[in-house]
Amino acid sequence: MKNFPKMFVAHFCIGLATTLTGLAGASGTTARECTHAGKKVDYEDRDVRVFIEGEVLCRRKIMDQPVTERFVMSRGRVLEEEFKSEERHTLSRYKVINRQTQLHGEQLEFKPGSKTVIRREQYVDGRQLGRSERFHDNGKLKELQLYVRDGDDANSSVRVGSSAGYLENGDLTYLRCSKKREENFDAKLCGFEGPSKLEFKSDAGKVVRRATYLKGESIESETAAKQHSNWASLLNTGVIREPKAATQKSEKQPNGHERITELYANGQVKRRMEVDDRGQLVGRDEEFFESGQKARETEFVTLRDLTLVKDSTCWWQNGQRKQSLVVNTASLEMQQRLWWDNGKEQYSGRFAIDDSPRNRRGFSLESLIQCEGRSWGARPIGKHTSYRRDGSKETETHYNNEGDREGAHRVFNERGALEVEMIYKAGKVQRQKTWQDGVLQKDEEYYEDGSIKSSR
Repeated sequence: MKNFPKMFVAHFCIGLATTLTGLAGASGTTARECTHAGKKVDYEDRDVRVFIEGEVLCRRKIMDQPVTERFVMSRGRVLEEEFKSEERHTLSRYKVINRQTQLHGEQLEFKPGSKTVIRREQYVDGRQLGRSERFHDNGKLKELQLYVRDGDDANSSVRVGSSAGYLENGDLTYLRCSKKREENFDAKLCGFEGPSKLEFKSDAGKVVRRATYLKGESIESETAAKQHSNWASLLNTGVIREPKAATQKSEKQPNGHERITELYANGQVKRRMEVDDRGQLVGRDEEFFESGQKARETEFVTLRDLTLVKDSTCWWQNGQRKQSLVVNTASLEMQQRLWWDNGKEQYSGRFAIDDSPRNRRGFSLESLIQCEGRSWGARPIGKHTSYRRDGSKETETHYNNEGDREGAHRVFNERGALEVEMIYKAGKVQRQKTWQDGVLQKDEEYYEDGSIKSSR
């Protein structure tokens, strides 16, 4: 049963005796032998049950396992039910509403063979409400949840308002608070009587998180970076993949945003960023190499509910610039430049960002934040030039507003002499010339389907 959802297991355990009523004919299962006021009664007979008032004790076997059951009856309805076996011991209480039996009041589960409570829940008219507690085998609190109504009406939906987990020695393993004071099982613990500084530990007793709570919110948090998994993968994959961050801190900002700082094992900042309440990057995002040298600095803006890069600069580990992006958020155009690690320019070009949520998000975040120079989600426009490592021009290309090559595409050799010139129209080659040592070697024209029209 450990693989079933918690609530399913709880209700299964509470109603186990009732659920198994019809199993008398099953293999290894015997019929109940019951007594009431010292006399045998046929508990399976509804006509008999309706006249029973008070306690009924029953014994039988389920799958060859001895079981003891105790029922408190009134007018044919069960008000209290206790189930005992070697593996399970539960005590359930009920209330009759419109002739229907519903869970009501305290529901208990005991450690088999003892009086030690391992689970305690509260129900009101068939609905779980109030404190729900699970305990370690030594009787110490293991988990506490407070169930609350969403509204004032008795039929309002019920949810968990706050919860916490504990080790056997009382140390916290997790805490979830509500921003509403009355929905917290411990207002002081959740910071409603001033900042609450807490430590959270693993099963091995190691501190895995430190946090400060104020009015139901974690305003500061420090954890091992590998423990942090609720951010989008984008926020964990910037420029520097290795070494990974050792520690991660989180601070709530006055504007509701959250500042996240990742630290290397040596204490040096690896990344410092800010996210809004939707988890989107906003403001400034910085990354650093382990030496302290800055690796990237990006400024974000929000445009029509999507995060967009406003400008970004990346550096090589030796301190030379690697990439520069400047985005015109009004025209959705971007100027991109790349440099070799020796400081020489490698590439420059202009792009138009396709005005769709997918393209804007992917272009501005998933690709460019990693300083890889890719232009997925955008189309080249205007003049684009690439350079060799020594600074000499390698290619020069022109694009129209649709992203197709238009006009001359030229290739130069290391000495700067023109080697190839291709003339395009709407992305299709119309003419191509090639030179060697300054002498024209070939001049070809093409039809629209790419076949040769003439060759000289």
